[in-house]
Amino acid sequence: MIEVFIKSVSPFSEYDNVVYSYKVTCLLNSGKEIEVIDEKPFNLTFFLNKKITIKLGSHFIGQSNDCHNVLEGMIKQKEEDFYFFNDEILIFLSKETIDSSKVSINKKGKFCFEELFLKSL
Repeated sequence: MIEVFIKSVSPFSEYDNVVYSYKVTCLLNSGKEIEVIDEKPFNLTFFLNKKITIKLGSHFIGQSNDCHNVLEGMIKQKEEDFYFFNDEILIFLSKETIDSSKVSINKKGKFCFEELFLKSL
């Protein structure tokens, strides 16, 4: 779980005036901006301009600098779970995500998260 400041919330996926997911722009404690997809949706408009604690995940990760969410840190494995972390963020990753991306475990580096998603509040 990490604490973020909700900067903006906008529809991301909608059909026939029904919103199925939101794009949420968050600020980390350092001031770094990240974009998160709210797939549930939790409708975070209530938390606009407030700090909340969230749990993040990602389906796509690489070692490129060509995306919005480039973060420096390390990927670790604990039992069957994988996660990316640094001093300000924690992102949960599935084994399938690690296997398909072919990223290094237990080595510091810059990682590109093409899409972060909100797992829970």
